[in-house]
Parts: sequence; structure tokens; C-alpha cells
Amino acid sequence: MRPVPINVRTRFAEAFYSGRNGYSLLELYDLFLQYQMDVPTVNSNIIPTKKDYFVNCIGMMPPDNQRQFLYDLCDDPPTATGPLPDKTVRKKLLSL
Repeated sequence: MRPVPINVRTRFAEAFYSGRNGYSLLELYDLFLQYQMDVPTVNSNIIPTKKDYFVNCIGMMPPDNQRQFLYDLCDDPPTATGPLPDKTVRKKLLSL
């Protein structure tokens, strides 16, 4: 199985994590821990943007985990600090 292309990961990141939308960095960290063990911490001197953190963490996962994470995020997203994309947008993302 091939990895999810970076342009697709970026589209998900833009929909879920632009500005004040979606999950905080700490919420993202907790989400990724459910799918992989080696998640970069967010307590460093260089704090990434939510979008960059999301794209990079997805890229570190095995392809099966990438797809499962994105599917779960669109199918039944956990509660987030900020607003999440509506069902229509999430369905379009899954079609990518």
C-alpha cells in the first residue's frame, strides 16, 4: 500500500486545522498517540503550526495507519477545541 500523498494530507490539514479550527496541538498529540507510538512532542522550543504537525505526523505513520486515522477523523471525529468541518466537507475529503 502506498502512503497518502502529501497534497491529500495538506488538504485534510487545511480543513481540520487552519486558524482556530479543529484540534489544539496537545489534542492532536493525543489523537496521534492512538495510532502510533513515536509521536513528536509539542513541548519543544520550536512549536510547529497545527497544519505542519498534522502533515508530518501523518507522513511518519505506516500507510495503513495513515488511511485509518484519516477515515476515523472524517467518520466520527472526537470533540475538538475549535470547530470541525461539517459532514459534507469530511465526505469530500474521504473521496480524495
